[in-house]
Amino acid sequence: SGVYQAGVLEVLKAFMGKAKFSLGQFTPQINKLTDNTDNFDLLQAALNKMGQRGKVDHQGEQIAEAVGVAALAAKKREAKRPVLILMTIGGTGAVQSANHIMDQLAESGASLNVVYINNSDVGQVVGDGPRQSGGRLEQAPGINALPAAVQKIIDSLANQYVLTYTLPDGVKPSDRVNIATTRKGINLFAPTRIPK
Repeated sequence: SGVYQAGVLEVLKAFMGKAKFSLGQFTPQINKLTDNTDNFDLLQAALNKMGQRGKVDHQGEQIAEAVGVAALAAKKREAKRPVLILMTIGGTGAVQSANHIMDQLAESGASLNVVYINNSDVGQVVGDGPRQSGGRLEQAPGINALPAAVQKIIDSLANQYVLTYTLPDGVKPSDRVNIATTRKGINLFAPTRIPK
């Protein structure tokens, strides 16, 4: 329907000059529109292709697979701070390859951030991916609320800190991590799984 076009534009504007972007959409296959660029003209041309199109069935496998493909691409690029932003109206529901895709997401070190319409069946990848990767899961009660949900993602990404840590001697490494704070007024979004 093209309803996310304005939200994608806001993300591009917020981080232009600070990030490189890859854009893709379903037509119904995963269609890469740009690949890792900070050229605004190329991004704008790609965004213009995201307008209304014929009916596309919302296939959960496609959305989950897109997360896996994007995670692998981020890992291959060795991005310093890989971020995936997924915007969906239909959600994913249950997918067969969910555990494999969750492993790909964890290995990439990317944070998955999701904007979806309320009452969508988001499933394991879209529902748990943000929590496990340190991203956000933002629901909008309807199409008119999408800009506010996208803005929460932008604000979160623009105001993050990197934490580093060293395991004490004798502590066995794990792919699980738990970060917490007792400070009031702080929203903490941290991964629960880390790359090996």
